[in-house]
Amino acid sequence: MEAPLLEIDQQLRLFAQANRMEYSSNYHSWPERSLEWHKNRVIRTIQIYLQDEKKLTFNIWLCAYQARMGRRWKNTYLIKDASFDVIRDNLRQLLGDGVKILEAWDESTLELIPDPK
Repeated sequence: MEAPLLEIDQQLRLFAQANRMEYSSNYHSWPERSLEWHKNRVIRTIQIYLQDEKKLTFNIWLCAYQARMGRRWKNTYLIKDASFDVIRDNLRQLLGDGVKILEAWDESTLELIPDPK
């Protein structure tokens, strides 16, 4: 299940290095790749992960969050339920789009995450 992601690992690592991001993989033992960076007290993440094992489709999820003075966040999907070819063939553009969206979010656009009861 991780094989498609291995195809883009080098590109992701290079992008992360060029943009001062942290690269990680397989969070909770699930096929995924994440790029994370901190800017203006907000942590921003681009995550590419396997959505459906049977259909072999992937999502690109964007998230910005803050864990001070109450947890706050904002998130969206850049791509949902896409074949891996779409991600691989457009990776540079998708990463650039993700960065632009996340960089446009700041503390004032994050929403409070309610405490679980």
